Amino acid sequence: MTVDIKCAGDSCNENLYRYLINSLVKLEAKYKQLKGSKVLFNDIEDIEGKRKSCEIKLNVSGREIFASSRNTNFESAAKETLKVLYKRLHNHYETLTD
Repeated sequence: MTVDIKCAGDSCNENLYRYLINSLVKLEAKYKQLKGSKVLFNDIEDIEGKRKSCEIKLNVSGREIFASSRNTNFESAAKETLKVLYKRLHNHYETLTD
């Protein structure tokens, strides 16, 4: 699986990259049809003060599954986004087996 990670500025650290790659590799081990992923970190200013966003788009056998979240730091935003992706992938594979 290919993993493309883009970060706004230099605000992402090596630990965040490792965490993301490890999490995506675990997803690939569980869901064999994953072909690639694109991760985008942005600084976004909103009224709630949550200025860090994480967007992840997975390519699952030609179909894209997308999730995003905002939080006060990139690590928390990534964890929230991955939780949503796990649920969406689980639902996607359940519909394929029904």
